[in-house]
Amino acid sequence: MNLFACDIPEKSEELQMARDLPRCLVVDDEEVILRMLAKLFSKEYKVFTATSGAIAVEILRDNDIDVILTDLVMPEFSGTQLLRWAKSQVPWVEVIVMTGYGDVQTAVEAMKGGAFDFIMKPFKNLDEVKRIVGHACNRRRLALENDKLKEVNRLKDEFVTIIAHELRTPLTILNGYINIVKGSNDLEEDTREAIDIMGTASDRLSKLVEDIMLVMEAGYRTPHLENRLRDKINVKALIDQISSEIIVFIRKRGFDFSCQCPDDAIIHGRASSIRKVILNLLLNALKFTPDGGRIEISYREEQGEGIFRVSDNGIGIDLKDQGRLFQKFTVLHDPMHHSSGTFEFMTYGCGLGLAICRELVDGFNGRIWVRSEPDRGSDFFFSVPLTD
Repeated sequence: MNLFACDIPEKSEELQMARDLPRCLVVDDEEVILRMLAKLFSKEYKVFTATSGAIAVEILRDNDIDVILTDLVMPEFSGTQLLRWAKSQVPWVEVIVMTGYGDVQTAVEAMKGGAFDFIMKPFKNLDEVKRIVGHACNRRRLALENDKLKEVNRLKDEFVTIIAHELRTPLTILNGYINIVKGSNDLEEDTREAIDIMGTASDRLSKLVEDIMLVMEAGYRTPHLENRLRDKINVKALIDQISSEIIVFIRKRGFDFSCQCPDDAIIHGRASSIRKVILNLLLNALKFTPDGGRIEISYREEQGEGIFRVSDNGIGIDLKDQGRLFQKFTVLHDPMHHSSGTFEFMTYGCGLGLAICRELVDGFNGRIWVRSEPDRGSDFFFSVPLTD
């Protein structure tokens, strides 16, 4: 039996803690100050020391440093030069400068050059020194965590995009064969019904894949690109065209549907993007308005913007939920009711429709917002810049 086995995890934890400590580089040509600061930070940081800016540069090249605490006035390679080098070569490292009371202007210039903060020498309060260095390290750590989250989000988007791409080909083949079989005249009734169900399910999956691809592609679309792909659009004609595509659902469910739009209203933009936003907002209203309810789409112009509004008297949205409405995969209601691709009352998709709207509206430099109250309906708005 190993009597020292219980010590091993403890030592391992200590080593791990040492590796996880923030890394602080202290630079000063006065060794007394250097030793004092190294001792001050030794319990909370892994401390590196340098007596010149040149030595500090070598340490920075070989080590992942979180924060630099440097004197400004040093021979040969000054703290100002070190700050300039750090901001050009390792811009993620926070730099705090130390200077004498007679050199405040130099410290101010250092702040303008990217320094996190400055500390006056001689030190009056070492706790204040520790506080400033701690704040700098916290900002550095938050930046690292933010970078990690961005990378995770990028990988997630990449994975979803790859999956959607891979689904496209088999779905195209499946839809093709379903249509071939449906065209046969000698199918029994039960078989035809089964084929219709398969076709409906395949269409829903195809729509989901297209929505995923659209929201991913929209995230990389820039206003510059959108402005190059501009069409001259008659607003009333566009709304009438979209309405005709969903009129069967409107009539089936007995909606009071109306359109308030001038016949001669013209806007310029990417017609496919604006069309998709209008369609998604109308389908959203269909899903969350009871049969026999009211749905209205309108358009007006004010302060250099064309403003579309899709209004309904449906179930509405609680104020606390409105802030996340336009985020990807946001479903506010019971996901067990999920029924992507249908337009019956209270059937839910996968939470991409409004996210697609936001991405597309951002792409043409517009705005999108909502006003809503539970049980009193919703008004969704989006704007298109009125430029020639």
